[in-house]
Amino acid sequence: MGTTPKKSNRYRIRLSQEFDLAHTLSCGQCFRWRRQGDCFDGIVGETAYRLSQSGKTLTVTASSPDGGRDALFGYFDLSRDLDDVYATFPRDALLVRSVRRFRGMRMMRQDPWETVISFILSINKRIDHISQIIETMSQRYGRPVALDLDGERIVRHTFPASITLATLSEAELRRCGMGFRAPFVRAVSRAVEDGRLDLDALGRMSTEDAVEKLQEFHGIGPKVASIIMLFGYGRYDTFPVDVWIHRIMTREYYQGKKVSPRDMMAFARGHFGPYRGYAQQYLYHYVRNFEGKNAP
Repeated sequence: MGTTPKKSNRYRIRLSQEFDLAHTLSCGQCFRWRRQGDCFDGIVGETAYRLSQSGKTLTVTASSPDGGRDALFGYFDLSRDLDDVYATFPRDALLVRSVRRFRGMRMMRQDPWETVISFILSINKRIDHISQIIETMSQRYGRPVALDLDGERIVRHTFPASITLATLSEAELRRCGMGFRAPFVRAVSRAVEDGRLDLDALGRMSTEDAVEKLQEFHGIGPKVASIIMLFGYGRYDTFPVDVWIHRIMTREYYQGKKVSPRDMMAFARGHFGPYRGYAQQYLYHYVRNFEGKNAP
């Protein structure tokens, strides 16, 4: 299969809103970007990109003739004023430190289908392992897209469609490195294809109903369902509690007492406010970077 013959398009975006590319792409909310020095190579939909940032300027090389500018704006939610988000946060010492350290980090609006599969694959896996599984799967079952970069050509692959993954055997999926997650991926792919899981309908549901619906499928528990709604649908009223969040919440807010994830989510509703999903990601990135270290 040959690469998609598209001439690359290079342009610059003058950012009118606060944005930090490196923090946004390295905080664990996405898995398809590779850092190359000061640049990031990735793919959004069917467009491959190389991105770099200098101050208020984002430099873009894109595989599509139109440059994929609109897709990029939506993906990074670049029209949102982060000051409006920060203004809803409490004067919480830990959150204040987190925002100060990672200011400009944005919550991305990722494709719901890709988000569902990516975070099923994230169960009990490190970020680098998740990225490798997804890359292997995409190379085998996605479509190649070429990006020309001043004499260098890189090839990325689109995320496999649900109809493709639904037709694969469990053994074929396991050969991508999925392990015990392979039957979950296969089952969810088939559910999307036969209509038992309607991803568009999820976007029309309340967050609570959508999270409950997602948990009907093996491999999607409360944490993964909340993550899907946060990263795939922009539901900032979710507060996923993983091992990192549970650890920092237990220590900072409960003085070491045992508290359930459900109770932590209830606390977050009142304490962190309407953008608690944003707050969660700042806390998550902070604790992952500075746990056991001298944090600024």
